[in-house]
Amino acid sequence: MELRIENRIEQKFLLLPRQQLFLKLLTLPAIELKNFIEEKVEENPFLEREDTYYGEEISFIKEPESRPSFKENLIQQLHINVDSESLIKIGEIIIENLENDGYLRIPLEEIAENLKVSEEKVEEALEAVQNLEPAGIGARNLQECLLLQLRRKEGESSLAFQIVKQFWDELIKRKYSEISSKLKVSVEKIKEEIKKLKKLNPYPVSGIGENGNIFYPFPDGEVIQEGKGFKVVLKNDYIPSLRINSYYEKLLSEGRLGKNFMRKKFIEAKNLIQIIEERNKNLCRIFQEIVNHQTEFFKGGKLLPLKEKDIAEKTGLSVSTISRAISRKYLLTPRGLINVKKLFSSGVSSISSHYIKEKIREILREEKGLSDREISEKLKDYGIKISPRTVNKYRNKMGILSSYFRK
Repeated sequence: MELRIENRIEQKFLLLPRQQLFLKLLTLPAIELKNFIEEKVEENPFLEREDTYYGEEISFIKEPESRPSFKENLIQQLHINVDSESLIKIGEIIIENLENDGYLRIPLEEIAENLKVSEEKVEEALEAVQNLEPAGIGARNLQECLLLQLRRKEGESSLAFQIVKQFWDELIKRKYSEISSKLKVSVEKIKEEIKKLKKLNPYPVSGIGENGNIFYPFPDGEVIQEGKGFKVVLKNDYIPSLRINSYYEKLLSEGRLGKNFMRKKFIEAKNLIQIIEERNKNLCRIFQEIVNHQTEFFKGGKLLPLKEKDIAEKTGLSVSTISRAISRKYLLTPRGLINVKKLFSSGVSSISSHYIKEKIREILREEKGLSDREISEKLKDYGIKISPRTVNKYRNKMGILSSYFRK
């Protein structure tokens, strides 16, 4: 099922139970889907596991004898996501100077002085490191750690982000009324936003073992080379395959079970099996289109610009469905374990500086007087999501005056 009626349904702000379940399962990473299925098997007597399910004995779930340390993993990500060799070298030094909790406590001036480079160059490299996984890595203090996570989860325009950025002192002193007054929102709303902060990780790198190893997400799919291209295979071997329990189905057909409640359970079981199959089919299609677009990257090249809208057009699904599908998903690839979102043009780390500069010039040729914020918004049309501050840095390097002098 491709759910082509989805756009019409969403426009009416109404989703039928079947569509709701489909979207929920599409959003779940493989390991959470496994847990969800096991819960449903316990709840519904009509569901049973196929004989091909191997449970928790799947070898690839077991932790291997040796894995890269969190610093080695970050360096691998850095080489994948950053084009500039000079930024990579500075980024590697920054990573080597991270504490075991993921914080950077050495001053940037000291790094710049030791490497004989400008502090601005070190700041640019730090920004590249802070774009890596996990969110919050490379933070210099708790406030920055939370802001890095909120930027990805909520966006810079969110209330939670603004509270942490503008009212940090009031926040740690719990002066909620003062924050409420300045932001012109209720104290209750402020407290709601603060609850979001409690779900963030104050330590960017957690779960480190004695050897500096970190927890790795389970892959949702694997990218396998096939001829000149690449094929995506879902990693479902540790997820239970379901079927209808024939014994209970026979009892129901013979009228030996309570009609209403048990028939409802039977229908729920059949729907769940179908929806899981639909979820897997659509997820595989989405992954495959992404991989097809980024073939050169998997051969060792660079990422090409890619937007969720592009994949939506290729699959016939809505942009919101694509966004749900790639959320918290990972692919096991020839270049390591990669967050699927990193295969999209999500910022400076995945697009060359040259490409960004060309687009800024192109935008300003058409509308000379745009501010950095307006340029930042226009760049989103090209799949480039960078802050106005970053636009300002690029503009200065290009020798382009501020909007005040361009009007």
